[in-house]
Amino acid sequence: MTKSWMYVFALVCVIALFFLIKQFSKGLYMNLKSYIDNKNIKKVVNSQSMMNFISLVLAILSIGVTLDNDIRENLINFSEQYIIIIIIFSLIGFIILLNNISSKNDEIKSLQIDLRSETKELWKSYSDLDKFYKEKNLKNFIKVFLGNNPGMISIQQYYYTIYNHHDCLHITIWGENKVVREFADLNTISQGHYSFNHSDLKELLQAYSDSRKSLSSKDLSSDDYAPMGELFSRWAEELSKKEPDSYDDSDSIRYQMLLILVDLLSTGLSINLIIPLEEKQLARLKGRKSGIEIARFLLIDYIKIHSNPDSFSYQGLSDSKKNRIYSNIQVENPEGENVVFVLTHDGNAEYSDPVTIERITQTNEKFIELLQENS
Repeated sequence: MTKSWMYVFALVCVIALFFLIKQFSKGLYMNLKSYIDNKNIKKVVNSQSMMNFISLVLAILSIGVTLDNDIRENLINFSEQYIIIIIIFSLIGFIILLNNISSKNDEIKSLQIDLRSETKELWKSYSDLDKFYKEKNLKNFIKVFLGNNPGMISIQQYYYTIYNHHDCLHITIWGENKVVREFADLNTISQGHYSFNHSDLKELLQAYSDSRKSLSSKDLSSDDYAPMGELFSRWAEELSKKEPDSYDDSDSIRYQMLLILVDLLSTGLSINLIIPLEEKQLARLKGRKSGIEIARFLLIDYIKIHSNPDSFSYQGLSDSKKNRIYSNIQVENPEGENVVFVLTHDGNAEYSDPVTIERITQTNEKFIELLQENS
């Protein structure tokens, strides 16, 4: 072996030793840091450093082969003598390189997954923040609207769902967004569940269809309210035969459906129909389930039976709540959720019923108009 070959070989060994020491010390430091922080040993070999090292070795060998014929001959002899070993180490190096490339690809995929996950969280946070400000703006609008309408006492906002399940139609109401005029006494509901029996609904709809022939014939003289009158008498009699203390939720629901019949018959026959129940029975049925009047009007809208505007008067025992009239406004918010607003009006006895209804109707229409502008 010539001196030039020895010099080149020594230079390669020194450079190789330098890179190995550098890589080992770096890997040792990273391993110790990783163990202390995460107790998880990371890879020592870095694919980029390995490629730099191999490229440098090949560059030095190429220079040596170009400058000295003896180096070229010795390299050829060495290759022929140790061809198997060279192939094996080349394969090992190639496998290590592929493994590092695969690891990098896995890291890239993991980062992409993390990025997508963080992006979803970011959009969710933005959506939550957007919803928060919309609800805040809505509450401010409700507060201002109440302040500008002295004939109103409160505005309550509820979310609701209506769905069929087995033998009942279920209505669920929930929400705590409300604005109440100072010193006003008001009952609200955090959440309410109401189940209307399918068989009762079927009877109600059938009696309504049989009584209102004019809906199809367009001839009001064809209406015959006897079917609804018979259903009213039967349901009222069933409730009147029961003791007040024996009433359950189903009786309270039946009473609300009886009120639907009262409204339809009173309007259709132009009479003041009274449910034949004792005061104690009525008090028990009215006070059993809070918020059930809201559910009744949601039911009326769902089954498409209307006669008068969606309003009802206070029927409890509190003197501070007498002369109150409640109206319901149903909307779908931008998120696709069903919302009902319950507006409490002061039904001042100084006004006649037509004037009061007109005033409430105008207030409701104005509320809907401004609500759409602020949505």
